[in-house]
Amino acid sequence: MTEVATSDDTANVVPPSCGRAPSGTGTNEPGQISLTEREPRARADVRRGPPRPWIPRAAILIAYARLRSVTLPDERNDKPLGLFRRLLRAGQVPASPTDCEHLRQAPASIEPNTPGRCEDHLPEEGPWVHLRVCLTCGHVGCCDSSRPRHATVHFERTGHPVMQSAEPGESWRWCFVDELLG
Repeated sequence: MTEVATSDDTANVVPPSCGRAPSGTGTNEPGQISLTEREPRARADVRRGPPRPWIPRAAILIAYARLRSVTLPDERNDKPLGLFRRLLRAGQVPASPTDCEHLRQAPASIEPNTPGRCEDHLPEEGPWVHLRVCLTCGHVGCCDSSRPRHATVHFERTGHPVMQSAEPGESWRWCFVDELLG
């Protein structure tokens, strides 16, 4: 229950330093001042559209630490990786576009032919940076950040349109034909 003082009870109260008497809640009778309730403030809702999915802060920090492990030149050389990381930095998760037939028809995952290594990589080609798996045949190739770019070469040779990141914690897919991330 709210305590209410009449204007007679507050006649001897010293007003605040600004020279104004305490204001009421607007719901009291004229001449009454609420001592325990404050007037609720109108909140302007600035958010537009559907609410964003909540992502735990720790997950964002872990993802950001992973992002920093590869330099920005790697992102510039590897278009799907750069796009994926920009989405992560913006707090968004890539989703399969509905307008790409290749991404819609590709399986969710496939067993890689050579898990953990690029099939075509030779020792004299230097180290590979990231691995990609063809979702048509399971071919494992290195990304465009690696000099030989075996995943892209595999697409150019075979025409298999969709590959998936084989890196731990990444499940995004890339359509070479439409150049869309899903």
